[in-house]
Parts: sequence; C-alpha cells; structure tokens
Amino acid sequence: MIKPLFRLKWCLVALATVILLVSCKSPTVFTDQDYPCEFEQQSASFSESNPLEIALHVDGSGSMLGYVDNPNSRYIRTLKLLDSVFHLDNGPRDEQTLTHYRSGGRDNQLISRQQYRNAFDPDFYTGANPNFPKVSSHLDKAITPPEEQNEKLLVFVTDLEQNGADVNNVIKKIEETYLKNNQSNYSVGILGVKSEFRGTVYSTDPRVSSDFYYDTTDKSAIEEYRPFYVVFIGPYSDLIYYYQALKRKSSDLIETSEFVIFSPNQFMKEPSYPRLTDNLPNEVSSPQYLQIGRVGFESNHSSYTLLEVPGRIDQQAISIPFSLDFSLLDHTLPPDPEGIKAEKSLQLSDSFEKKFVKQDNNSPLKQALNITDVNLTDNTLTFNTKVKPESLTESGIYLFTLDLKIDNLQGASWWEDWDWENRSDNQDGSKTYNFFNFMTNMKNLMTDGNKKPSINRFCYAIQKN
Repeated sequence: MIKPLFRLKWCLVALATVILLVSCKSPTVFTDQDYPCEFEQQSASFSESNPLEIALHVDGSGSMLGYVDNPNSRYIRTLKLLDSVFHLDNGPRDEQTLTHYRSGGRDNQLISRQQYRNAFDPDFYTGANPNFPKVSSHLDKAITPPEEQNEKLLVFVTDLEQNGADVNNVIKKIEETYLKNNQSNYSVGILGVKSEFRGTVYSTDPRVSSDFYYDTTDKSAIEEYRPFYVVFIGPYSDLIYYYQALKRKSSDLIETSEFVIFSPNQFMKEPSYPRLTDNLPNEVSSPQYLQIGRVGFESNHSSYTLLEVPGRIDQQAISIPFSLDFSLLDHTLPPDPEGIKAEKSLQLSDSFEKKFVKQDNNSPLKQALNITDVNLTDNTLTFNTKVKPESLTESGIYLFTLDLKIDNLQGASWWEDWDWENRSDNQDGSKTYNFFNFMTNMKNLMTDGNKKPSINRFCYAIQKN
C-alpha cells in the first residue's frame, strides 16, 4: 500500500517534471518591439519658439547694374517682393529679426531698410555714391553663422558671377558653415529668375571670354533675359514658408522662374513600407508567425515582411516584387534610382540560447538577400527583393534590416539650359558662367562623404526550415 505522503511527493515530482518539459519546449517569442524597425528621419518642421535671424543681402557689385536700367524689371520687382514679404509678413516664428546688407566686398555693409531700397537705383552699384563704395563679388564673405541659440535665414540676391569664377569657394563656405554637421536642419534653396537687362556682362574669366554689352530691350521671350538668383540658406521649413509667401504675392513672377532646394538630411515627407505587387512564388509563404526550434518571431508592424522558405528548394534565387510610396519633400531633388543602395545588418536566431545573435558585417549570410531592379516613377519606388536560399546555410530565423541609402541625386534640366556652355554665341547674356558646375557640385555635396543619407528603413524576417 502506497503511503499518502509518498504519493504526494510522487505527484509533486511528476508535476515538476511536466512543467520542466513544457518550459524546455516552449519557444521564446520575440516581436518588433524587441527588434524595432523604425526609420527616424529628421523633422522638416521648426520650433516656433526658436528665434529666427533673417539677413537679406543684395550684391552691390557692378555686374548687377544692368538689371536696374529698366525701373520695372523683374529684378527690381523681386527686390520689392522680398522687402514686402520679409518686412510685412509676420512669419512662422514667435520671434524674428530682419537686417539688410549690401554684399560683394570683403566685409558686409550693414544698411538700413531705406538704403536697401536704393538697390532699385544705379548708384547702389556704380561706386560713385560714397554711401555705397565700389565692391567686387565675394559672396563667400557674406555667409556667416547664426548667433548662439538662434536659427538663421540668409538670403542673397546675386548673379553668381564670382571673382575668378570661383563658385566652389562659395560652396565650400556653405558646407563648412551650415551643412557639415549631419544633424543640421539647414538646406540651400536657389530661386533662378530671368530679368530685363541693359548693360555690361563682365567676364569672370578673361581667358575664356571678354566683357560684352547685352540689351534685352527688343527681346520678348523671358528665356532671353539675363539670369540672377536668390540664394536661401536656412531651415527647410522656413525656405518653404517664404517661397510660398513669395508665390502668393507675385505668382506670375515666381511661376515663370525656377526653384530647387538642396537638402542634405531631409528627403521624404514621411516613410512608407514595402508592399507586394504580385503573388509570392509557390515555394515561399508569408505567415503571420515564425518559429523554428525554441525561437519564435511575430510582427504587427508594416515595416516587417515575414517570409518562410523551405529547407530544400530547386531555385537558386527567388525574386519578389515590391513597391513603396516615395513622397519627396517639395522642391527637393529625387534620387538617382541606380544610386539607391541597401545597407544591411543581420541577426540570426540561436535555438539553444533562445535569442538572436548579430552577425558580423562580413558574414556571407548577408548575401542571401539583396535589393535589385530599383526604379522610381510617379512617387513610387519599385524594386525586387532577391532571396538566395542556398546562402541561408543554417536553419533558423534571419532578421534583415535594410537602410536605403542615396549615392547620387538627379539634377534638373534647367541647370544646363542656363549655363554658359549652352549660349548661342559669345554675346549671349542669357546664361551664367559656370552655373551648371555650381549646381552640380551643390547636388553632389548632399551625398558626398562616408555617411550616405538614408531615405527609408524596412526589415525582413525569413525562416529557413
């Protein structure tokens, strides 16, 4: 006869054994909260509480004189428009200040608002008026950093005809002062305007061309007018706000001009995630939950794509088509599809340790998944996810994180149209010397360096049985 105490001990041992066996076999389930797949892009909005310094510069060098021969020129209209917007518009900030400068020399000349209005007249540029001494083109000297704790919006009205044609010196100063820090929210906007002109077009490089007289009086097409530029350096949100304000006040002037924003850290309005554009191959499934051994994974977030691949498969590579919405920030440059690359990281489940283990950057396992056939049309990015089952050499769950990086941006066609190399003859003043190089180098500045800008992040959880 079994004693009651012995029976109780036996039952407790049996119960403990069952619990132990169940706990040993029960998988540890991880989720996207354990391994988040979030893309943290820098916000394009501003804080209204941050004061904004607005510095409005007008190039006072002699090359600008021809724009004011006609008192109703598009150049003078632009100067008046800038004055109206910055002086009368309360702006988006709680606190903002406006100062005016006459630039072009080695030192910026601080001027009053009334003196700014003298920029509508010839003596602002000739050097004959002692209040406005003669200057040459040194735009780089006017690119100054903001005061501590403030943000700055620099605005330059210039023809971009720099001393010695050295536009790269301007780019370098912009980079060092405002764009070098990857965390900076500063962008560069270029508003290209063509205006009536009667005067001398000065050569910035006498080895290439000589000075010549250019007169648009008998020219009716805006394309034949002489270009000048309004260069904005400031937070993206302020650039957009004031561009829209200019457009509201004078739509005919702005809409017949060109505008582009170079943004080094902000590209997308909001991130989106891949969606299948066709059925999966028969060998591959997309379950809601993955488990192999004592490790499981599930995700309720659209940034993750879950795939299950059989242990034996005849295909060397599986191509899965995806698309995602690609909504660029207004007036920014689209990426070159061939320059979009995926930077990958990988973690592999360890059934014995019941965890995911980060794989080395040089691990051959990372070659099991690649992004190919990237194409960008109508704000939609399409691509194929290519999975190589034979490279998944171990059974387990593979967590791939892909950061889409930009190697190169597309340029705009008007840069070449407005460039000196595209002139009809040596007396064509409707072009800007070295303009295409200036804009192309600004574009390249957005993606140069070891740390390429990211535009999106998404993840794959792949179970290889």
